Amino acid sequence: DTLKTRRDEDRREEQKKQHIAELNNRMRGDLTMQQLGTNMLTYLVPAMNAQVGAFYAFDRDSEELKLNSSYAMQRRRNLSNSFALGESLVGQCGLEKKQILLEQVPEDYLSIASASGAAVPRSIIVTPIVHDDELKGVLEIAAFRVFDQDDMEMLEEGVRSVAVAVHTAESRVRLAEMLMQTQQQAEALETQKEEMRRVNEDLEQQAMELAGSESRLQQQQEELRAINEELEAQTQALRASEESLQAQQEELRVTNEELEAQAKLLSEQKAEMSQKNKELEILKHEL
Repeated sequence: DTLKTRRDEDRREEQKKQHIAELNNRMRGDLTMQQLGTNMLTYLVPAMNAQVGAFYAFDRDSEELKLNSSYAMQRRRNLSNSFALGESLVGQCGLEKKQILLEQVPEDYLSIASASGAAVPRSIIVTPIVHDDELKGVLEIAAFRVFDQDDMEMLEEGVRSVAVAVHTAESRVRLAEMLMQTQQQAEALETQKEEMRRVNEDLEQQAMELAGSESRLQQQQEELRAINEELEAQTQALRASEESLQAQQEELRVTNEELEAQAKLLSEQKAEMSQKNKELEILKHEL
């Protein structure tokens, strides 16, 4: 009996190792979170002789466990596909980071569908996925049978590998997001550089145009100064001409006055001569 028990234990241990190795093989590669969850459930649920499985990924931003992928699961009655920590079995498992085994499943919690109808599972095991004490998600598996200690141990050991795979996938996603963000920032910086280059070209063009305008303005000012100097010279010449004309007019006025005086004197002399001639004529007649 002891030997048989040991052989059974060795067989179960070897079977568990094979399951873990195959699970690791299914999670190998550059998988997305969706692909990872699907591959994990596709292997684990049948390997545990279960019928339904679900993987909930923990969203650190909203602090909610959100349904990532599922295996043969119908929509829950009166329950959503995301749970806050402490809400429902999934949320409570995530809050405590401890495995929960439920053997008295409420009829309105979860049902397993088949071609002949739907039935309530016999037991549900909910296991946290934790990496370095950080919650990564929750794995929920339901079956028509009761899960034994070997199932719980195998699942606990398996989710350690799952936790590493989930952490790696999240890191890959964050790295891709950071790379995309870096590329977007680089593109934005390049765009800003191009805009700055165009702005500098515009400023240089404006500076050249301004320099040309200043040169033209300076030339126009020089031309205006020359015109003003010429006008000033013409004004001075005109003023000199006016002064000369005024002097000539004054001389002419004086000359006219002298001529008028001489004409008056001549007229007086003529009248006097005429009077004397008349007197001479009278004297001639008297003689």
